[in-house]
Amino acid sequence: MPYTQHKGIDASHWDGSPDVDMHLAKNSGIDFWFEKATDGLSEDPTFKNRQSRVREVFDVRGWYHFCHCDNIDAAKQGKYFASVIGTLQKHEYAAFDVEQGWGSLTGEDAAKYLLQMIGAFKSQSGAKDDQIIIYGSLGWLKGQFGASLSQFTNFHLWAARYNNTLGSTAPWSASLIWQSSETGTVPGVAKGYADIDYWLDGHWPI
Repeated sequence: MPYTQHKGIDASHWDGSPDVDMHLAKNSGIDFWFEKATDGLSEDPTFKNRQSRVREVFDVRGWYHFCHCDNIDAAKQGKYFASVIGTLQKHEYAAFDVEQGWGSLTGEDAAKYLLQMIGAFKSQSGAKDDQIIIYGSLGWLKGQFGASLSQFTNFHLWAARYNNTLGSTAPWSASLIWQSSETGTVPGVAKGYADIDYWLDGHWPI
């Protein structure tokens, strides 16, 4: 990846037991780590074990919430996410994973739902817009939200595109993070493949 400098990983209980070796991952070249915190109104099984270790090992890190829209109140999800991760520390980010299960909730209705979720999260956590990230495939996001996707450009983008180039990030001017692969390997993360991410040039917070 010729125009990136910082490589990272996003992980969850799917990446093996709680005893992943984060020091080994960092020594192999992993600069930042995002850990799954919540899924709807459920906490990821390995989050409690890993959060403090992520904070110990990685100076830049974040927590993510897998968004649901099927019979789960948006504000409840946002508040639950905030209650699980606690107050964001320096160089920490909160990401909203938006990728499936939205069914007929599209366009402006989908935007209102996600904005309500993020608003509830911000209200409870005190997070600022520049600490919030929207994760997803831009093709899927554009298909689901249409022109209403432009309502989220005050937050960062974390674009999933498994290719050699990122391509257009419209309606965002740029993507803060690029998930370029879901089949990478990372020392210390032994179970199957890992999601590989790059923090793009010009945005490294340290």
